Amino acid sequence: MIGPSYKIPAPITFNPFKHHKTCILQEINNQQLPDTALLGLLNSIGDNYIDIYTGSFTPKKICTQVLAYLKNNHTFNQTAFEEWVGNSSGYKRIKLTDDSFWIVRKGVSNERYIHIHPAKTGPLSIRFKASTLKTIYWLKRKKRGNNPPRLKEINEARLKVGLPPVKQLKYGEGILKCWGEF
Repeated sequence: MIGPSYKIPAPITFNPFKHHKTCILQEINNQQLPDTALLGLLNSIGDNYIDIYTGSFTPKKICTQVLAYLKNNHTFNQTAFEEWVGNSSGYKRIKLTDDSFWIVRKGVSNERYIHIHPAKTGPLSIRFKASTLKTIYWLKRKKRGNNPPRLKEINEARLKVGLPPVKQLKYGEGILKCWGEF
């Protein structure tokens, strides 16, 4: 899916294109990535709110710290991990050494039984609707310059990524706020 530097060590599941700002920007700006491949990546984002890590740790460092946390707390092996997260609504919130907060929960396979993503609150997290992110990612790929996009440009991008047009923009909110973050 994305570059080899983003390979995630087992037993962790983590999607850097969905949850890691630096990785997202690298893929958006990767001119070797065909537009059709970018559209495929955009589909992997889903339709809900997305929490994005904005700190300086690489995906590998994040995974290393999560694994160290679990090992230090004797919750690394699959049985202990599943019992640990199962005792609190299926997930736990942990803090890494850069003060970022992460959600750890049970993954969908035995090989990758630890699923992680940034917590929705914290000093190194931002949160946006998936539809807003898809729009901005496509615009960042296609639009040159840092001036905020106009409504017409936004709606053209939304149509390209399979979303309905928006009627208006509000400065400092939603799409325009997301544009400023990326």
